[in-house]
Amino acid sequence: MSLTVIEINFSTNFYEYPMTYQYTPTTGSNNIGVSKIYSKYESQLPKDTLLFTDIVKLDKSDYPPNLADLLNLLSSPNAFLVFLQDKLKKEKRKTGKSYSVTNNERITRKITEFNIDTLLKIFFKFGNKIYLPGGDKNRPYTVDDYTWVRNGYSESNVSASSTHPDITKISVMVNLKLNQEPQKAVNMEELKKMDCKSRRNRISRIYSALRNKPIPGYKKEYIKKTTPAMWRTGGHIGGRRKKRTKRKRYTYSKKSRKSNTRKRRYKKRRNINK
Repeated sequence: MSLTVIEINFSTNFYEYPMTYQYTPTTGSNNIGVSKIYSKYESQLPKDTLLFTDIVKLDKSDYPPNLADLLNLLSSPNAFLVFLQDKLKKEKRKTGKSYSVTNNERITRKITEFNIDTLLKIFFKFGNKIYLPGGDKNRPYTVDDYTWVRNGYSESNVSASSTHPDITKISVMVNLKLNQEPQKAVNMEELKKMDCKSRRNRISRIYSALRNKPIPGYKKEYIKKTTPAMWRTGGHIGGRRKKRTKRKRYTYSKKSRKSNTRKRRYKKRRNINK
């Protein structure tokens, strides 16, 4: 069974991230366990890739339901090999004979495209967290939408090295529309509350996806600054604040207030006469 990996390249809708980046387990999760397993087997695979197969169709139900578990599976060659063997055994029980597929059958049945589409739908599900390079791990971005560019892929061969045999690499390109705010699934009531422009864009993308039409690109925007301002009214942050004291209010009796008023008026008249 030959080894295959996938390289998922993606761009974002932020000016601060103008380059093309690769989706790795640490892009989709900040779980310490995911990071450890990825680091352990990273040298055994081509840089910034995940394990993949194009010999049998895999849908969402075949993968672990938890994203962190899925990322661990796609990082570990041994675990992924056992996973594939179990899948082929299930196929044998269905048909009563050993599963096999020729290269022509693989192309005709579009196994590669199907498996790519399955992974992209899992990784870039609406509301999923994305940890961009150099970003704050405590403030991940969330997926608002994505498009698989031209629904296509390229295939290349990675020569054997001291850590791995010859590997077939599948490369795809994805445009991501990210949001700085946490996202949740949009139902019909929430769709009605959107402004006309947002509602039109979302419905247009759903319609284009259903009709297999090209989906327009995403408009670039700047990341909103979330750090506190360095200056504020009243002085520099961290500087010495002026101590505020309450004014003392003196209370006088009604008789004393009248007496004080007479004294002020008397002094005023004397000053005028002078």
